[in-house]
Amino acid sequence: MSALKLASVVAVVLLAGMGLAGCISPASGFAVLDRAAEAGDALPKDLPDYADDSLDPTTSRFVGEHDGDRLYLARGDNSAICLVIYPNNEEWVVGCGEGGGLTAVSGPSGTYEIRPDGAPAPTGAEEISPNVFTAG
Repeated sequence: MSALKLASVVAVVLLAGMGLAGCISPASGFAVLDRAAEAGDALPKDLPDYADDSLDPTTSRFVGEHDGDRLYLARGDNSAICLVIYPNNEEWVVGCGEGGGLTAVSGPSGTYEIRPDGAPAPTGAEEISPNVFTAG
């Protein structure tokens, strides 16, 4: 194969890959983030302004409650998925992770794991929502 022909094939493959990458949304695997926002999805109003520095608060979705922690998922910077753990306005935690959403976030009441839609639950975990689990 000539160098020109090889370069053409490589260019076509790269362009096709870039085109396909543009079709994948940053929240792929988290259907809850693709649904329309509801009244209860807004982050608590008494969070400090800097609490949402690493996430887009307009994308927050309430996903459940466990041991007094209100749990929210949101889209973060660089296609990250974030979990907001809110027991009160002093002990809240925000944790974000990239790479398929396999992220653990520790809060005052324990550790929560984020999983994309359809991923297996962590061993021995309790399901809070299809995307959020806790070890109890």
